[in-house]
Amino acid sequence: MLGSEKKKFEELLELPKSMSISDFDNYINEYLKRKADKNLAIQELDRILAVLQNHITSLSLYLKQNHLLSKDRVAPVVEIEFYTKQEVAAKYRVSIRTVTNWIIDGLDTIEIGGVKRISNSALNAFTEIKRTKKFSWKSIAK
Repeated sequence: MLGSEKKKFEELLELPKSMSISDFDNYINEYLKRKADKNLAIQELDRILAVLQNHITSLSLYLKQNHLLSKDRVAPVVEIEFYTKQEVAAKYRVSIRTVTNWIIDGLDTIEIGGVKRISNSALNAFTEIKRTKKFSWKSIAK
């Protein structure tokens, strides 16, 4: 490993140490002071952190699949995108409750780091099933 590459990895490993929870809390409080709508600002920060978590999980899966699990052969690069409920809701312009109902109706999820994630292939399969299946309204009033 070259010296510059080693330095990049060391810098990445130092990132969590450089910001403690109290520093992060101070950052969030300062950020919220600058924003008019606090709830919207918190949702925006949550979305950014979810994207970062998704990216880190993808990098980890790539490393395990292509370097740790296959010592003898070179595996093809497979990019798997995972989304949170919030990201799926934003992508399809629906509420988070609607995405939860989709999960109840059969949308496949996987739990990564204690958070339910939805793969791109599961979304595609679910939307294909929903396109071909006739929708029937469930009435609560009888």
